[in-house]
Amino acid sequence: MVRLERIKRLQADGHALLEIGGILSGPAAAKSAMEPPMAWWQHGIADDVIVRMRDGASPWRTKQLRAAVEESARRVKPEKKAKG
Repeated sequence: MVRLERIKRLQADGHALLEIGGILSGPAAAKSAMEPPMAWWQHGIADDVIVRMRDGASPWRTKQLRAAVEESARRVKPEKKAKG
């Protein structure tokens, strides 16, 4: 009950739940909770495989990552069954 009361008090002080989670987890967690969200690109390379990459990489790094994703997609591509 003490934890719940503290959460209610922090909300009443105007803190968002994300901030409260960081506050209750300690100083390091509170700092990371306050960092702005990052944009991510999501690439489906097979029916059961998704690759996520953070947006904002340099053009050189983006080219490397794209090549790696394309290679991975080729490797996990399902084989077509022969008719007959």
